[in-house]
Amino acid sequence: MKGYTIIPPGKNALSYLPEGYVFMDYIYVLKGVPLFTYHRDVTSSKTIFKTKRTTYTLITYEYSGNFLSVSPGSHLTWTFGLPTTISGPKGQGILFDCDLVHGGVDAPPGVEREAKQYKIVHKDDMHLLTHLNGVHVTKKGAEVSYLGQILMRTFSYIFLVPIQLVFLPLLHREYMEGIGAFIQRCIPINHYNNYRGL
Repeated sequence: MKGYTIIPPGKNALSYLPEGYVFMDYIYVLKGVPLFTYHRDVTSSKTIFKTKRTTYTLITYEYSGNFLSVSPGSHLTWTFGLPTTISGPKGQGILFDCDLVHGGVDAPPGVEREAKQYKIVHKDDMHLLTHLNGVHVTKKGAEVSYLGQILMRTFSYIFLVPIQLVFLPLLHREYMEGIGAFIQRCIPINHYNNYRGL
């Protein structure tokens, strides 16, 4: 199992899933530069929240080109192989297991990048993910140099597991004071969380 499915433009992602799956009241729009670091969607992970069924992220893309880099099969184990890049036409979606290792890919030169992210869960697991309901966030990616992109991709891929285990509490809410607030100010983890939009 790869852990992801391509959704052609105009198709309903729910038709690719078993009965009982629903969209949450959640949308995360990312404009401009993507999140280059490799990660799992720990704010909606089956592993983290102990849901009975798989939780999914759907990302749709408002341009044609490269979309997302994924590590096929990484949702099944903590170890994972080399990533592959998914590309396609404007309006295409990628539906993937929230535990799948993935990272954003830049749009072609001169193309404005915009991606919209949704959460799809089984109705029997909704009560475990209520923190995602009512989230409607738009964020603008910060410019990153080519060398910075390479470093972010490389180190995040190598140290993915310890990074996410250590920083998991910082991804669920915004800290206003203390060590949590200090770390959130020093480390660019804003794209990982669901607060502080434009």
